[in-house]
Amino acid sequence: MKTVEVITKRGCHLCDLALGELDLMRETLHFTVKLTYLEDRPDLNGQFGNDIPVIRVDEQEVCRHRVNRAALFARLTRTESNASR
Repeated sequence: MKTVEVITKRGCHLCDLALGELDLMRETLHFTVKLTYLEDRPDLNGQFGNDIPVIRVDEQEVCRHRVNRAALFARLTRTESNASR
């Protein structure tokens, strides 16, 4: 099962909206959600700062600010053999 990482900050309204979108997608796709809080990971501040939420799969960024359903769907349904192409 894939894991979708959401880089976020506590109290972030856009992040809450993104999590709602992910919950809807989890009704048809099977994945887990991992929250990574910038407050707990200051090493990520330089890379992401206020550009949140950032949605990553396998440590690769898929989208930021808003969930791009098509891009995330494609990334989650891509097989490992297709990923190497």
